[in-house]
Amino acid sequence: MRPIKSGNIVSAYHFRFQPTLLAVGLAVFFGPFVWVSTPSSDPLNRLPSPPESAREAPLAGPKPEPPAPPPPVARSLFRIPITVTGYSSTVDQTDDSPFTTAMNTTVRPGIIALSRDLLRPFTPGAPFRFGDIVELEGVGVFTVEDTMNPRYAKRADIWFGSREAAQRWGRRSIHLARLTPRAQASAYLAEAGGAAFAPALND
Repeated sequence: MRPIKSGNIVSAYHFRFQPTLLAVGLAVFFGPFVWVSTPSSDPLNRLPSPPESAREAPLAGPKPEPPAPPPPVARSLFRIPITVTGYSSTVDQTDDSPFTTAMNTTVRPGIIALSRDLLRPFTPGAPFRFGDIVELEGVGVFTVEDTMNPRYAKRADIWFGSREAAQRWGRRSIHLARLTPRAQASAYLAEAGGAAFAPALND
């Protein structure tokens, strides 16, 4: 075996450990730049995750107020207190043509006669005219087609099919309302569709 000289031993040692020292130097120099956070090294990732329902739940807050209902539509233009009686088609209660109204129409359920102080053809500036659709509050809707004896004032007469029905009605104090054009049109269409006026009087 050939003996190794001391100079060769130093050269061999230097050649053997030089790559190791180079690797350690590179690791120390570039280590902070190439380190990447992992789930195990990040302390925030070790916190428990909130439940799925908590993540999707909306923020708590006051419930919105429901929209205010629209204001009621006025049904009448004005109303007046009157005395209401009943009549039937007999000569002693009307005239010599008990089945014909002042408008030259035939009597039927749902028509009403007003005193002449309430009718414009007889009293200028009066609130009602023939053909108006009016409402007796709490009773029903009627069409003004007849009038009464001139001696009456602030009165209305409801037509009934018999004297007995008129007597049962008697004499009552009720508010009479003049309907708005829209309410009159609705009542007219209801009558044309078969709905009877003054349902409380059907007997």
